[in-house]
Amino acid sequence: MIGLAAELTIFAQGFSLWAFYLGAKEGGTIVMKTVLKVLVMLLMISLTSCGTTNNNMESKKEKIESGKSQESKGTWKKDFYVDEFGDKTSQALVYNTSIVGKFSNSATTNSKCTFGMSIDDENITLMIFEYGNLQVKGEEKYTCRLRADNGSEESFNGEMQSGRVFFDNWGRLSILNCLKANKKFKLYLEERSKYGTPSTYLCEIEADNFNDVYWK
Repeated sequence: MIGLAAELTIFAQGFSLWAFYLGAKEGGTIVMKTVLKVLVMLLMISLTSCGTTNNNMESKKEKIESGKSQESKGTWKKDFYVDEFGDKTSQALVYNTSIVGKFSNSATTNSKCTFGMSIDDENITLMIFEYGNLQVKGEEKYTCRLRADNGSEESFNGEMQSGRVFFDNWGRLSILNCLKANKKFKLYLEERSKYGTPSTYLCEIEADNFNDVYWK
């Protein structure tokens, strides 16, 4: 729009020379007044257009910067439980719903699986979604193994309750230690099944921004 303003200015200058010639030639006072009104209107339109464009650009810039400030900086999030009145309490919940892995059973091998891990003051739980959208439920028990990125391994137990695998005390400690140490680790779960081929689950979990969220 700056180019438009310059073009209008050049046009106005040419128009004023033509008007001056016309007024001098015909002695038309009315003509000169009309020409001056036209010039003023052109200049006002030019300035208004430039101002509007600048305001729009600033508005877009503010929206972009505002959007950036609200973007997540990692896969771990933090929220708080609410009481019976719906008010936020001091009890925090740290969670990650971006965990991807695979699962196998009697019907499939190494198929896509997604996981959601939640951590609060009492429990660490894992939600499992076969094929990315079918939540595993039931009352199964699992033998679990954790392998840290340095090769060290830990074994513990898990039990499905209300659609979540709850890990025992050693499992909670092992997982939390890896995350606090900013270590990546793999988590393997095998269903304890008396019949047929047991379901197995494998995922890799990144510490990512865990400490920034957990200690905040």
